[in-house]
Amino acid sequence: MKKIVVVLTVLLTLTSCQSQQNKQNTAEAKTQPSPSMNKTDEEWKKVVDIQLDAVYYLGRAVAAVMAKQGFGKIINVASALSYAADPSSPAYTTAKHGVIGITRSFAVELGRFGVTCNAIAPGFYMTKVTD
Repeated sequence: MKKIVVVLTVLLTLTSCQSQQNKQNTAEAKTQPSPSMNKTDEEWKKVVDIQLDAVYYLGRAVAAVMAKQGFGKIINVASALSYAADPSSPAYTTAKHGVIGITRSFAVELGRFGVTCNAIAPGFYMTKVTD
């Protein structure tokens, strides 16, 4: 039970970070006409670190425990942009495409151990930031 609580705490923290990053990406997209040319390497890396690398590292960490116990479920948070492109946020779009790739790879790799891996891909919703 202790391991489950730790994993859920990490997942909630990552989800919170993703939510904040999404708000920032959306707000920035409205003020920058050409994101690919105006973004620094550091800005690109920050988005990819939060949106893609965190998914991989957390999945890798819990996969070992789940495989050893013979069951588990990994649910990654993708996006509608995992299947489309958004010219206003190329790093986010790229990272979310990657989440689908990680999810599929983990599913194929871990299935034989009784571990499933899926992704949810929420669509867009109207907020003050996306308005």
